[in-house]
Amino acid sequence: MSTELIPVAKFTSGVVADARPVSRIHEPSAVAEDGRMSPLAVAAAVCALLGFLNAAGFAAAIVLGHAARITIRRSGGRYRGRRLAGAALLVAWTPVVGFALIFGLMFAMGLHTMAQGY
Repeated sequence: MSTELIPVAKFTSGVVADARPVSRIHEPSAVAEDGRMSPLAVAAAVCALLGFLNAAGFAAAIVLGHAARITIRRSGGRYRGRRLAGAALLVAWTPVVGFALIFGLMFAMGLHTMAQGY
């Protein structure tokens, strides 16, 4: 975290007033530099990549990714990895949503075919 000393008051009777450290919390990178990477975010990313081998990896990545984002948000800067968890969620949700859309389309086509009497 970046801190710098700024004088609180000017010289008064030859004595310098004490200087207080000023935290730069308003800077987005100030908290992220000090925190360590969230283990849940790393696990979510690994499971998302393993999901291409086994679909259970996608389910685990979704659960771990959401848990990582909640943990990071509540940690107050102790953990970082919000973007890694988000990327894992994107990689995990994309095939799940795609499969659901394809399955829904095939189901609708089957109903249409049955209604036509083929």
